[in-house]
Amino acid sequence: MATASSAVIRRSLAFRFLDPVFVVAVTVLTYWLREGFLPATREWGAIAVLAAWTAVALHMAGAYEAITRPRVSRWFQTLLFGLVLALGGMLALAYALKVSHELSRSVVGIGFLASLIGLTGLRLWCYVRVIADYRAGKGVEPAILVGQPHHSLSLSRHLKRHPELGIKPVAIVSDRIEQIDGQTQTTVLNGNLLDLPGLIERHHATRIIICGDLGDQAVIAQCLQLVEGSGVDVHYAPDYSSVPIFIFRANEFAGRPVIDLSSAPWSDGARTIKWLEDKILATVILILITPLLIGIAILVKLTSPGPVFFCQPRHGQHGRPFTIFKFRTMRNDPLPAPKRDKTPPPAPAQDGLESDIFDPVEIGQDTAFRQAQRNDPRVTPIGRFLRNSSLDELPQFLNVIFGQMSIVGPRPHAVDHNRQYIGSIADLMRRHHVKPGITGLAQISGARGQTPNTQSMRNRLRYDLEYIHTWSLWLDCKIIALTVLKGFINRQP
Repeated sequence: MATASSAVIRRSLAFRFLDPVFVVAVTVLTYWLREGFLPATREWGAIAVLAAWTAVALHMAGAYEAITRPRVSRWFQTLLFGLVLALGGMLALAYALKVSHELSRSVVGIGFLASLIGLTGLRLWCYVRVIADYRAGKGVEPAILVGQPHHSLSLSRHLKRHPELGIKPVAIVSDRIEQIDGQTQTTVLNGNLLDLPGLIERHHATRIIICGDLGDQAVIAQCLQLVEGSGVDVHYAPDYSSVPIFIFRANEFAGRPVIDLSSAPWSDGARTIKWLEDKILATVILILITPLLIGIAILVKLTSPGPVFFCQPRHGQHGRPFTIFKFRTMRNDPLPAPKRDKTPPPAPAQDGLESDIFDPVEIGQDTAFRQAQRNDPRVTPIGRFLRNSSLDELPQFLNVIFGQMSIVGPRPHAVDHNRQYIGSIADLMRRHHVKPGITGLAQISGARGQTPNTQSMRNRLRYDLEYIHTWSLWLDCKIIALTVLKGFINRQP
């Protein structure tokens, strides 16, 4: 929750002034240390442009909006993005004006790194000071919690565990005070809704936080009526612990407020970064591995009859099917089918019991729901090598280029495979709020390969949902690096 106190506003204004000044100072100092003299008069114009553009770039990156929010990681992410934007803009301008030859690479490089380190240190110092002040009770905003007592007490404890929010609960207001029992000592004062105006004045409260269920419209209406003339900020913090909500987020449709209960978990900015990451990396990787792809295609074609690629429908984003590309690793002609008994197949396994639910594998152009086993006679010699090294997955970079997959994300399951587990795992399709990936958190964490029972699928789903909730560019880079180091070797059949 963002605060809007005068201290927060002053802090934001101070950074808006200090950031460009610091960048200019570092640039001039780096120039003087390298050249032995200060920049010439005409070069000061370029430095002034640098200062102005740095301020604009950091604003565009959200660096100053982030400072009003108590997330230190967000402070540093927006700072880095803003400085990269400032550097890129200045280099582009220098090339456009044909003065890039006058730029010293050492001055530009050292200036950028020194600015990043210095401004990061300045933000870290500021963050530590702010948290220390909040813990000491300085600059915090008094807030009154309104609504159901057990929800209010829960939020009160949460606010006290997170002093970086700068909000101090000073009272609980409810028409059901008797439900608080002996826990009233966690607040300064309790009262009913009619006491709210007096409590606001007594505690100089700047915020009212309504705590309740999603259906407490009557309490909300009465509270807004009572505080109409007080000028305090009113927030609604509903308790939704009993509702299976995937994403809870405030939104709006052309000015009309809405609440997201189950929607895409990433912001527009995050999706843009993810899109750029996928397109740039996939293009570069495809260019680098093209000779390898051609070589593997020739080996597959020469060692067994049939197509080079195995194409199969998989569930993609929003559950829409798409065709995934892999190098064919099995015989194109089906083996004689084993005799089947007349016993009906068992239902999907529950609570970790073994089941006969299998991943689909390629047999000609059909998709039989039969999982590959160790020493499976259907796998060709070259196919076994491709499976063990995960090189059969390389054509999926084409799926990334086509916009059907990401480089990092939950691995896509076959359509029939998902249908087998939807009934026993309620959250299964939530992994499809994002694009599936070539590699993912589950794969580097050991939850790859066969999912012979419900428990193994739940284990994989746990990693997939963790990835969706905690996504960052840094997390993607970490997963890619770990995939390169240890993720290619596949010990599964």
